[in-house]
Amino acid sequence: MTLTAILERLKEATGPDATLDADIHLALFPDMLGINSGFEGVPLREAARRYREDDPEYWPVVTHTYDMTAITASIDAALGLVERLGFTIHTAHHGKSFWSVDVCVPDNAMLAEEGDGPTFPLAILTALVTALIARKEQQ
Repeated sequence: MTLTAILERLKEATGPDATLDADIHLALFPDMLGINSGFEGVPLREAARRYREDDPEYWPVVTHTYDMTAITASIDAALGLVERLGFTIHTAHHGKSFWSVDVCVPDNAMLAEEGDGPTFPLAILTALVTALIARKEQQ
């Protein structure tokens, strides 16, 4: 899945989404793509959806095994991903019904990309993916 497709899904998201978590991880860390989930022989993406939605008490096993945090649900996880990729949060604002976040591109401090979302994690991720796309376009 492309970063542009991920961005569109983030803009449409209204809250935590296990499949989106998995797709973001797989888009950013494609080496995970070939991993067999080990859970009934299903691919990692399907295991994420199945165990997060159908068997939530098992979800921590999936996330721990593959270091795949619920980034659309957790502020700490979303901020951790920003840091892991070398980006920084420049500003964050909370409006009446949405969050707005600016993420700075690491190799160009003057380039900050904005992302909005109904939750803080979604706004962080929207800004991060927008910044990733902007950096890729500059190269």
